[in-house]
Amino acid sequence: MQIRPSYADALAVGSRASTAKGDYKGAIEYASQAIRAEPQNILGHLALGEAELAQGRGAEALVAFDAALQISASDVRALVAKGRAENSLGRREEALKLYRDALESDPSSAEAHLFAGHTYVELGRWEDGFREYRKATEIRPRWPAALYNLGRAYLQRKDLSNAHGAFSKAAEYSLNFVEAWFYLGLTNRERARPDEAISAFHKATQLNGGYAEAWLYLGLTLEETGERAQAAEAFRQARDTAGDDAVRAQAEQGLLRVQ
Repeated sequence: MQIRPSYADALAVGSRASTAKGDYKGAIEYASQAIRAEPQNILGHLALGEAELAQGRGAEALVAFDAALQISASDVRALVAKGRAENSLGRREEALKLYRDALESDPSSAEAHLFAGHTYVELGRWEDGFREYRKATEIRPRWPAALYNLGRAYLQRKDLSNAHGAFSKAAEYSLNFVEAWFYLGLTNRERARPDEAISAFHKATQLNGGYAEAWLYLGLTLEETGERAQAAEAFRQARDTAGDDAVRAQAEQGLLRVQ
């Protein structure tokens, strides 16, 4: 017998969709309706917490995730979500304990490994982060987020070959993953592959025309290959889109060199 989603489930799905679009007011309303319709609906509480967390409201998110855990204390989704909320409040060790609890409930939780990796990296424990990211990709080999973060960890270790492989796969499996293209460009610069770096930076700027750092590194790489006119245009774009004074200053210096 097939179990059909309840009305509350549908509202929770609507809440998550609204969160993804940045409509947090709508997301909270959908989730609240789900909880009113079915107070024990764990998806409603999780959706409410996700909407709060997306706004940077970690304390409010914790309340929602605790409510989900009262319904099911070993629910992996709720444990990982609460870990993310704790981490957002700077409580790293509490977050790591929750991720460990999640992995006790389900050792195959790629999400628990991924977010544990994030927390370890924030603590400066890159080797532990590397281990968790690698486990996440072993469980979900085609997950762009895990591959991207594994690439960052490889890059931290100066393992350029494996970093290139991870970023390439992340970009392949999610063609609009702008950060993966940017870091693929950075890795190719480090590998002394300027043509490949230029191609990756071009892709990043096509996906996000306001990505000042991608424009800057595109300009630097074009300058190094002697393409002064193209470099000048990239530096102008970096200068005009930069929200960071350091990036703007580097772009202006680049313009002075190539004009």
